[in-house]
Amino acid sequence: MDLARLKKFLLLTFGTLLFTSLPLAAVPPPGPPWPHNRPISPTRSASEAPSKSFAIAQAERSGAPIGVEVSVRAAVANPVAGSAYRLYYQFRVHTGKGEIGPVLNVPGTVKNQVVLVEEIIAKYDWIEFYNTFDVTRGQLSGSGNLPSREPKGTDRIVFLRVEPHLWDVAAKRYLTDSRTPAAIIVASVGKDAKVYSLNTVGDWLLKRAKSNSDVAETMAILNDLDVYGPNGLRIGEAIEKVLIEPTVTVATKIGYIEVVDAKSLHWREDYQLLQVLEGLAAGSDDDLKAAAQKKLNEASNLN
Repeated sequence: MDLARLKKFLLLTFGTLLFTSLPLAAVPPPGPPWPHNRPISPTRSASEAPSKSFAIAQAERSGAPIGVEVSVRAAVANPVAGSAYRLYYQFRVHTGKGEIGPVLNVPGTVKNQVVLVEEIIAKYDWIEFYNTFDVTRGQLSGSGNLPSREPKGTDRIVFLRVEPHLWDVAAKRYLTDSRTPAAIIVASVGKDAKVYSLNTVGDWLLKRAKSNSDVAETMAILNDLDVYGPNGLRIGEAIEKVLIEPTVTVATKIGYIEVVDAKSLHWREDYQLLQVLEGLAAGSDDDLKAAAQKKLNEASNLN
């Protein structure tokens, strides 16, 4: 190769490398998790922006007895550029359907009530939060307003709502309603508000099923919990675990099959539970086969 051709080759090579190494314009990914500050772009129009700020919590998994992992999805509608917005959560005792129980006074939290998850400075047209955090028994032990075991009694089962909230730092006000869709966790509390274990509602249900606790009583407790909206109880997943657990009696399994929401099966909302029921309907136990097939028929007959 002569000198002129070599120089041309080197120029083309280095030019190509230089061009390909330049950063391209940042474009948000096509789906969650999205950037905290979400700009208008060809993949996301302004019409997608939420018209109202919201925050929703859900219990993800249990690390019993130590704690529970909780996830929060939240968005700030129409934020002011340059302003700070905070995601908090608090704990509220669930006392009954339609009731507003007391907020726990948790040692070491902001004003002994709220926990700061994240603060974001607005840069674009709206803000989104996708966060997970652990709630531990050590964190909650000794909290004010936490019901404790009665003298000489057994540990007390307490349902707690993990309620997320959005705070506008500049305006000094909350952007979310006073009662947000909350994650519900189950605490076993001893004397002097000492928390011995934390569970998801699903794991609590499975524990009751293993001890052959009355199904109707369990479902009555669960029906009393759903107050503020979609709180991620994941009952379908819990019943699925009950049905595949070998230590649960056939009678208890049939009891839970009977309370399965046929609509969730019809619309494939609890797809894994549907598969478990189909397996039982094709299984060897006549009683389970009959109960599972009856529920499947109920789901298929829905319009």
